[in-house]
Amino acid sequence: MKTPASFFKFVGPDRIDVLQNGCVRFTPPKGLNDPFECNPYITHLTRDWIDGLDEGMEIGGEWGKEDYDFSMSRHCKRDDYLATWSAYASKLGILSLSAHYDTNPNPSIYVEHKNDPRHNLLMWAHYCDSHKGFVIEFDPAFITDGAKEVLYRRDRPVLTFEEIDGGDTSAFLVKSPQWCYENEWRVIRPLDEVPRNERGFHLLPFNKSCVKSITIGNRADQKTIDAIETCVFRGEYRGAQLFRARIRQDTFSLDFEQFISHKGRVLSNATEFGIVQIDIQRAP
Repeated sequence: MKTPASFFKFVGPDRIDVLQNGCVRFTPPKGLNDPFECNPYITHLTRDWIDGLDEGMEIGGEWGKEDYDFSMSRHCKRDDYLATWSAYASKLGILSLSAHYDTNPNPSIYVEHKNDPRHNLLMWAHYCDSHKGFVIEFDPAFITDGAKEVLYRRDRPVLTFEEIDGGDTSAFLVKSPQWCYENEWRVIRPLDEVPRNERGFHLLPFNKSCVKSITIGNRADQKTIDAIETCVFRGEYRGAQLFRARIRQDTFSLDFEQFISHKGRVLSNATEFGIVQIDIQRAP
């Protein structure tokens, strides 16, 4: 599978520690906001039987005692496997990211990429505290584990006993179609491999040189802006670009301006290089 050029992390203003400490959180399933997350339907049927039914297998004919005994013995184990899955899933953590193959390397230069995650108004509203937070753009090399794309399907994932015994994690990568606006990719890792802080959160250090850009939300306060500018212009993210989202006046969309540091001053291309377009009309 092709890897996107960038991964994006949407965070609220209270998560400036992500930049300051250079760590991202791996969240256990119970810490996610959807009760259907990582909660598959666990069946007593075997995968061969399920696949046969999907392919139109004929199931007529006589059923022997061994068929009933086999089916009943598996059915009686279902509660045990529900508990086994719950215990197994609770030991895994999820790093949620957003990505799309259509991204803009510099959104302040107006070449519209409608699918660039930074244009996603719902993501800004839901995960950046109503546009008060910021978005971090990562190079895919920022973490060694490969991210996997989430699938959006109407039906919940189904796991068999054998798949649970084999440590199948496919249920971590299926969500309802209502969530498709997130364009989510996930990294899954055992929580015992992720350092745990004094508050009980599992935080994994990332390579700070892999941060490509930071985009500040339209409603960010000055405290948040100052903290991010310090990280970028006087900290360990000097190779990252810094942008600010602005509400467009004519459409339900965002524009972006870029900030640069020049001789100790922070300059914006919105004022230095911006072009004002005026629609012409005839005088009355």
